[in-house]
Amino acid sequence: MKPADIALAVTVPVLWGVAFTLAKPAVAHFPPLLMMAMTYVVTGLCLFHRLPKLKTPFWTMVGLTLFVATIQAGLLLHGLLGLPVSTAVLLLQLQAPFAVLFAWPLAGERPTPLRLLGTALSFVGVVIVVGAPSDDIPWIPALMVTSSGASWALGQVAARRFARDDGVTLTVGIALYALPQVLLVSALVEHGQWTSIVTASLLDWATFAAFALFGFVLAYCIWYGLLRRYRVEQVTPFSLLMPAVGVLAGVLLLGEKISAGELAGGAVIMVGLAVVVFAKGSPPVAVERLS
Repeated sequence: MKPADIALAVTVPVLWGVAFTLAKPAVAHFPPLLMMAMTYVVTGLCLFHRLPKLKTPFWTMVGLTLFVATIQAGLLLHGLLGLPVSTAVLLLQLQAPFAVLFAWPLAGERPTPLRLLGTALSFVGVVIVVGAPSDDIPWIPALMVTSSGASWALGQVAARRFARDDGVTLTVGIALYALPQVLLVSALVEHGQWTSIVTASLLDWATFAAFALFGFVLAYCIWYGLLRRYRVEQVTPFSLLMPAVGVLAGVLLLGEKISAGELAGGAVIMVGLAVVVFAKGSPPVAVERLS
């Protein structure tokens, strides 16, 4: 990867880690799927001028959106309600091994043995960190967050394989296709939507705005742009930087405690990430650059 693109790839998990931490107090006030619907509205307003350029077929967008937005966001944010940020953000890192494995049969991107080793090492680091907290982890929220990572990973492979748009256009397309989906599911499974809107404080709205603008609009515009130019196994491992950022943000912003086990597991994750990113492999698949 080019140095500039590596810098962009590092920026995304930093944005995600901080936004994920801010999502914890935000979903304590706003119903999770309603908050995602509002995020998609913000995304559409910011990037609406790119929508006419959308080239990805209708049903491809519907299926892609289902996995990377509706299912992923619903499971992730509802799971976050029952877990500390540090635990949730580390469980979520299983999405990178999922992505590498899904890309093998679905996109024909066979990882090298060394990259598989690095992915496995990062997975071990996640296991170490998840086992670090002294309290028992509620298994239902943990399963929801883990499943959200699998859904996200499958969507990333689908975006790499089937999407026909640049990062910005794909981001706004996903937002506008996801909006009716999440509104429908929110109406079916959540309650108190209007009350949460009219009773939100200035801090609630500021937290939501930071989550929507930085954790979604900016981060995903960069992310999908990278997926258009590089292989899945080259891009998705950078998401493993998110635990370090998320745990640190949880400590600084929410006052959560970090254990020696979490630090040790985080170090193992970083070593695995370095192996995956810097291991030599087959050259990236040529992808048409779209403007």
